[in-house]
Amino acid sequence: MHIKTPSPKLAVRRPEGFTLLEMLVVLGIVGILLALSVVAWDKMIREQEQGRFPMALRWLMEEARQKAIAENMSVRMHFEWEDKNLALAKSVSWLQLPCSREGGPLSKETCPTNPCFGESLNLSSCVPVSRSEKLPVPAGMQMPGFLYAPGICFLGGTGAFSEDCRTERREEASYPVPNFGHLPIFIEGKRPYLFFIRTMNSYIEFLNCNNIEDAKELDCFMFP
Repeated sequence: MHIKTPSPKLAVRRPEGFTLLEMLVVLGIVGILLALSVVAWDKMIREQEQGRFPMALRWLMEEARQKAIAENMSVRMHFEWEDKNLALAKSVSWLQLPCSREGGPLSKETCPTNPCFGESLNLSSCVPVSRSEKLPVPAGMQMPGFLYAPGICFLGGTGAFSEDCRTERREEASYPVPNFGHLPIFIEGKRPYLFFIRTMNSYIEFLNCNNIEDAKELDCFMFP
């Protein structure tokens, strides 16, 4: 008697490649990792720009002082503000201010011309002779010291510091240190940079209160 044996079931072969679900999962993971890397990259670039800016500003101010000395014309620092309530600036540059002989060629030269002096500047009435390229201010940097300070100007010929571009600043005898004061730049989540302008020789310096050595300075203790 012949007994039929059951035929083995044919194994179902899985098609090669990935399923749609697997591809969606992989793409989702890649997307998350890419988004995180972009955020980290943007943060790194912003921190680098913020770190370079104070030194760039310091050299721009020194360039303005040297320009005033070399060409015997007053030079003023000029800030373009994005949001004055938050002390956020867009850019900073220097402006070389014109002189005039309002009484004729034999009259005494007025430097700068009348519309250009004072603690504030109206560019619609005072047209600068020349100006530097604008130094962009990185995002997230607050500059309250520069916003609320009087004018920052260097007098022609001497480079002496002046608030109104006409009169050299003189400190009162009771003032302990002959400097212009603190011009802080705050960075997100960090202690500020502090700028000083020494009135005796208009020397420009700054402290980085995030730096271990500079943070030991008494002035840095003003800011927690």
